[in-house]
Amino acid sequence: MSDKPNLTVVLPTMREAGNLPWLFKRLHEELDDKVNKLEILVVDTPTGDGTEELCKEHGARYIGDPSMGFADALKRGFKEATHELIQTMDADGSHDPSYIRWFLDEIETCDLVIASRYVPRGGQETTFFRYITSRILNIWVGTVCSMKVLDLSGGFKLYKKEIFDVIDLESSGFEIQCEIAITIYGHGFKIREAPFCYHPRMEGRSKAAIIKYGLAFLFGSLRLRKYRNSRAYCDYDERAYKSRWPFQRIWQRKRYAIIKDLLKPEGKCLDIGCGSGPLVISNNNVTGLDNNPNIIRYLNNEERNAVLGNADMLEFKDKEYDNVYCCEVAEYMPKDTLFFEEAVRVLKPGGKLLVTTPDYGKIFWPLIKRIYKLFVSDKAAHDHVSHYDEKTIKENFEKHGLNVLKTKRMFGAILFVLFEKPVE
Repeated sequence: MSDKPNLTVVLPTMREAGNLPWLFKRLHEELDDKVNKLEILVVDTPTGDGTEELCKEHGARYIGDPSMGFADALKRGFKEATHELIQTMDADGSHDPSYIRWFLDEIETCDLVIASRYVPRGGQETTFFRYITSRILNIWVGTVCSMKVLDLSGGFKLYKKEIFDVIDLESSGFEIQCEIAITIYGHGFKIREAPFCYHPRMEGRSKAAIIKYGLAFLFGSLRLRKYRNSRAYCDYDERAYKSRWPFQRIWQRKRYAIIKDLLKPEGKCLDIGCGSGPLVISNNNVTGLDNNPNIIRYLNNEERNAVLGNADMLEFKDKEYDNVYCCEVAEYMPKDTLFFEEAVRVLKPGGKLLVTTPDYGKIFWPLIKRIYKLFVSDKAAHDHVSHYDEKTIKENFEKHGLNVLKTKRMFGAILFVLFEKPVE
């Protein structure tokens, strides 16, 4: 058995026959000793330039469809690729295959390697106009979508194919390059940028019209911004804690300060409904549980303790944890849930449980909820299944044997109740 990977190289093409013989030759020179199996997959918008014949001559797999644009060609390539690693690149000679050898080493510790012109030792040989246009577009998208990736628009990328079993891509134009990176990161996959130098195309003319290209990125980034700021995104809570919006930042930090004041994360702790909040991010003794696989993937990639699961069916042993946190979980569960019973079951005798939930017994939370929805795109984020007040939340835990120790409120809207499990 070979420990070398199998690789599919996806080449979206349109009138690139003049460059393909050189590229096919270079791909084999660089990769035949580096991979176990090499598949070269040409996804072409046919123009009768001889691309299909060249593929047959050089042993490349050919897919031709006159209805495909650039984004369609990429998505078709991802679907048709037969190997566990997928390398995408331009077929015009601007992406030197020699870099792929480095990317294959990098992919061992991440899920996507982006060939970047803008990291140290990266660069590009191009006109000043194309350089400044590309730079502005990447800065714009990175700022609008709060992404630290410097080269979002490039097409020279190495992927683990398993990514495409999870993500869906909606773009129909060149903005798909940005959507790919933003969506992959949003699902908790790990991205790494590796330096490379972009060279001018060898033959033919570019198919990307600058104005059309720029508008696609402009409007695409505004659509992607909504997803980037939604609760489905893997690092939502972590970003909210550092938010540029003062109200959100103050809210998150005040909540965490109260949580730590009531119950310090000591001993073996479980955070039910952890999100990517500071409790699980900042404390190695805390195990996070969440039903969003994007969040769990993200936390595990950051070497945090996190488990995918449901709050009403905890796959932990009885009396396993010294402290249990249930931070704004109960309101998303139906009234007849086993959540309360399960949270008590995994708590050790003498252990403490802290629950927080919006207080529907006061006027402040419904008012804040209305105001909040005016400013966020994720309008369903606080559509709660169950409503609790101080009396009902206490009753639900007391009937499972817990004693109330302390009660607090934040801004009159969020209720914090600390319980203790009696020693047997």
